[in-house]
Amino acid sequence: MSSMKSKSRLLYLTYLTSLTFSSVQMVLYTTIPYISDTTGVLTSNIIGAIGIGSLIFSMMGPFWATRSDKLGRARVLRIGILGMIISFGLLSSLFIFNGPLSVSSKTWMVYLSRILYGLLASAVIPVIQAWQLDITEGQHRVETLTKNSMFLNLGRILGP
Repeated sequence: MSSMKSKSRLLYLTYLTSLTFSSVQMVLYTTIPYISDTTGVLTSNIIGAIGIGSLIFSMMGPFWATRSDKLGRARVLRIGILGMIISFGLLSSLFIFNGPLSVSSKTWMVYLSRILYGLLASAVIPVIQAWQLDITEGQHRVETLTKNSMFLNLGRILGP
């Protein structure tokens, strides 16, 4: 029974991670105009950086999923979360160093942030889903992944 309880707790922790991941993304998307107005980085550059990061993200997801088979889910998930922290820390530093940095430096920081996001944070969702499948029995797997999708979408709603 204890094992079932711990699996249930882990499953809800994975849902919470998906919700948080998605919420943080939406905060970024909804603050693009503010970031542009405050830092002077063109909106088109911010959107371009997000596009490049998303492209890298889509290519790196399968890489991280297979790595988590070898290295362990928790270890690779930590890499993904660290990637998010670094990416959003870099974006946050735009505001801290807004005055002394040139617009071109801030533009490069936006691109670097999103490239790092694509390379590292892309580990989060595929590893969460693999972990969910690991702890879910047979016919409940579809239900588990559907709930994960619900939490991702809920994060998109709650983020803004």
